[in-house]
Amino acid sequence: VDARFSSGESIQLYGIRSAMCVPLWRHRDDIIGVLFLDRTSTDKPFTEDDLDLLFAIGNQAAIGIQQSRLQEKIRQESQIRNNLMRFHSPAVVDMLMKQSYQSGGITLATQEQKATVLFSDIIGFTKIAERMHPSEVAQLLNDYFSRMTDIVFEHGGTLDKYIGDGIMAVFGAPFTREDDAKRAVMAGKKMLEEQTRFMEELPPERRFDIRVGINTGMVVAGNIGSIRRLDYTVLGDVVNVAARLETLAQPNQILIGPETYQEVKDFFITESVGKKSLKGRETEVEIFQVL
Repeated sequence: VDARFSSGESIQLYGIRSAMCVPLWRHRDDIIGVLFLDRTSTDKPFTEDDLDLLFAIGNQAAIGIQQSRLQEKIRQESQIRNNLMRFHSPAVVDMLMKQSYQSGGITLATQEQKATVLFSDIIGFTKIAERMHPSEVAQLLNDYFSRMTDIVFEHGGTLDKYIGDGIMAVFGAPFTREDDAKRAVMAGKKMLEEQTRFMEELPPERRFDIRVGINTGMVVAGNIGSIRRLDYTVLGDVVNVAARLETLAQPNQILIGPETYQEVKDFFITESVGKKSLKGRETEVEIFQVL
């Protein structure tokens, strides 16, 4: 009778005569599990050699478990990175992934912050699409969106969404920089340049013009939606004004709001186009164009 087993009813119940247990080590002070082995035979109890062998098996099992967990972690991180790169520039994705490592997860909770919102739109695309096969329309839009999205990412912006044949991009969310407005205007100018080059590659009947509206101010940024689907976006009057500016712009023109103007007037040639009434606003807004 071994006094150490006096409280072990299960040992007595199952008739265990010999047992070994070794830890599955991840690090020196970190155990991820245990490996237990017992026998009911009384003729050959476990020996020290058996314990050494079980310990070696435990080490190999721990290594295998760690490798499996590491592979799953890499797979999940790769999937997260691929999803993020659909909407954010590589630099922003790197910052989000770094945040994930430091905090244990990516947090894009809603918060109020300053940002610059850019809207661009194709003028008269419906008429062009009427003369084309749907697959040709899709190919044309895909080529156009690819070029424009690359420009947004090149300037550190976030692709918020595609709206029909339009693009909404944000500079300053999820991370704010001092030159967000400047980078947004630079992106808008680069869009017009790239669109001109793109049109030179197309037959005359498929060519089109675009227009751009940009506005700066405080927005609510974060994951917005339902429990079934969340999208990272920005909300607020700043967004509405940017969209209105885009609709007022002439072909191949960039219109900016007053706060954007204050932040970029020393970097770009601008010109006031006067105060305009915007839909949904009681007061007029002074609008500027980037030349």
